[in-house]
Amino acid sequence: MPLIIAATGKQRRKVRFPSASHAAQPGKGEDKIGRFRDRLPASSRTLPASTYQDSRNQHARMDDPLVHPGIPTLFTEPPRIHDALITETTEVQDETVNKCLPFLKGIHANQQDPLNRHGVPPLKRDEHISYLYDSLEDYPASFVGLDASRPWMVYWALAGLCLLGEDVSKYRERAISSFQPMQNPTGGFGGGHGQISHCASSYAAVLSLAMVGGEEAFRLIDRREMWRWLGRLKQPDGASHSARAGKKTGAYCAMVIISLLGLPLSLPPEAKARQSGLETFTSGLSEYLSRCQTFEGGISGSPGSEAHGAYAFCALACLCILGQPEVTVPRSMDISLLLSWLSSRQYAPEGGFSGRTNKLVDGCYSHWVGSCWPLIQSALNGTQPAAAARPPPADNLYSREGLTRYILACCQSKNGGLRDKPGKHPDSYHTCYTLTGLSSVQYRHYHTDSSSISQGEFSSAFSWKYLPVFESDGQGSDINVFGENDRLMAFHPLFVIPHKAAERMRLWARSNASGVIAGILCSIKGFEAANTDPISSYGTDSIGHPLVFKMYYVLYLASLCRRRRWPEPLYESHASTTGYTCIVRVNNREYQTDVVCDSETLAQENAAMRAYLICRNFSVNDGKCPVGHDNGGVVQGIPVAIGTGRRVRYGDEIDMSTSEGSRSGGSSPESYEGGRMGLDRRSIGPSRALAFSSRNL
Repeated sequence: MPLIIAATGKQRRKVRFPSASHAAQPGKGEDKIGRFRDRLPASSRTLPASTYQDSRNQHARMDDPLVHPGIPTLFTEPPRIHDALITETTEVQDETVNKCLPFLKGIHANQQDPLNRHGVPPLKRDEHISYLYDSLEDYPASFVGLDASRPWMVYWALAGLCLLGEDVSKYRERAISSFQPMQNPTGGFGGGHGQISHCASSYAAVLSLAMVGGEEAFRLIDRREMWRWLGRLKQPDGASHSARAGKKTGAYCAMVIISLLGLPLSLPPEAKARQSGLETFTSGLSEYLSRCQTFEGGISGSPGSEAHGAYAFCALACLCILGQPEVTVPRSMDISLLLSWLSSRQYAPEGGFSGRTNKLVDGCYSHWVGSCWPLIQSALNGTQPAAAARPPPADNLYSREGLTRYILACCQSKNGGLRDKPGKHPDSYHTCYTLTGLSSVQYRHYHTDSSSISQGEFSSAFSWKYLPVFESDGQGSDINVFGENDRLMAFHPLFVIPHKAAERMRLWARSNASGVIAGILCSIKGFEAANTDPISSYGTDSIGHPLVFKMYYVLYLASLCRRRRWPEPLYESHASTTGYTCIVRVNNREYQTDVVCDSETLAQENAAMRAYLICRNFSVNDGKCPVGHDNGGVVQGIPVAIGTGRRVRYGDEIDMSTSEGSRSGGSSPESYEGGRMGLDRRSIGPSRALAFSSRNL
């Protein structure tokens, strides 16, 4: 059997196909297929593709109203090629096409706005703005599953508003008060109060602070501890763990944070990756990304996994941050195979992108796949002179018209917000990334040879420029079908925030680098004394996190009580020959330490941790120890009679109990966290506010 190369590119990817001169002979294998076909039910024995397609086209021509003359038939008819084998996948695909066609034709009942001359509805700008403003307010209890996604929900809303031309700097104070308690003293941001730091939530928090801007927002980020924390995530294989998600996502998030904050590339001395010979954050990264390209040509989250559109963008953006696209991308990726896989993600007649092979179109991939094209185009065209007034024209590698039609016709919800596809509900995630994809269609991004923002490390990441794409720029059959009133703001192709926002944060980091960099260099050179490290004196726990991380549950618990209008927590510590224990009263229930601690402070923290972890789900467990929960044999949440007080160590007897504090549940006016019911929360005093309250993001 002769060897036939499946696609051009690296020689290691070879597939054997039978050539025409070596056609398969009928035999045992064919008999098995025939017997299997005979056993299939009648419903699975389909008509030939041509017969099936002709019947569908005839039905469409007979029943559909008059289609707008400006819409090409490519977007008004079912696919010309159809698989004769009916499976669950093909059935769902057909259903999706049938749902999209009325919107693409402009004949759906929900499309009440007049179409432009290309048969495309306008952007519902005002409705989307109102939707995103609402997404920054209170959420019902059913959204508790997104508690760890608070930074993301802030980012999606702010990014969408920026794209629509809104000034989000007015949210600066609310953003600061929301992200401040999410930042851990050991570096990075968690998804909410008391949650461990995560690369993804840190990425969303940093980008959100970059968008609201201002020195106060930038100074909130502890860059020194962020650098040390990111160093602990660096893996011996060159990738970066994001705490729970894939290494590819963690690597991209880490490189975005490092480049925007101007952090040194050298790994901290305590980074475990140094034991494997890695000295910088970029060591082994390109090689790891190269191993993630699959036989299809796409890019997976880790070697050997399935290719996915989001991982493709993360990998390409990561490579473009490291250096010039025409150097870094071809060195690590088989561009021919990658082009083939990316091109296969755009479907007709829908015009949108899917995220994986044999999957449906989804509005969010307008960004994850759509934003890959400017990076690939720059890798093919090379770096352009910054002094040039306009880069040379280039053909489009994908159908901008098709993507525009899918976004404006199929993804817009009637009352605001954008969605996955027709039949789905809108949400801030799809609103953000679908608008980002539309913005990518409206501008041409290209890489230049200089940057006035940053010199030295990562200067290439700040060397991108853009030009608006006008209707007269359309070449061939791929024309622009959006109106100028629908134009959005241009986003940076690597950082996915406005260009100016990325530049402002980088400039601030460079102008305020002396003290932070000096401390970091001191750590690298080993000149920092061990007793000056606020972390080292506490050691680490069983999973390697410094114990100082657990010294903030007193603050978390106090904030929880203020938000729910409960009395302040009341602590009672007890000393013995073996150590310290503590009991804390919260909302007239008692919680106590389950171990003997070395100090009174640690005992109070342990009791606060037990109380906080139970009381934060008060509406579920009524403040008691959940059934089956292991608390070291200690019964937690014992009710205390109203009116009784406790004598605090080194203090007088104080009775903090009130009838208000005895209420249970989270829906009463006194305990409602949203702020729309009950009294004015501003009378309580300052607190470490959570996101999405009426006063905070």
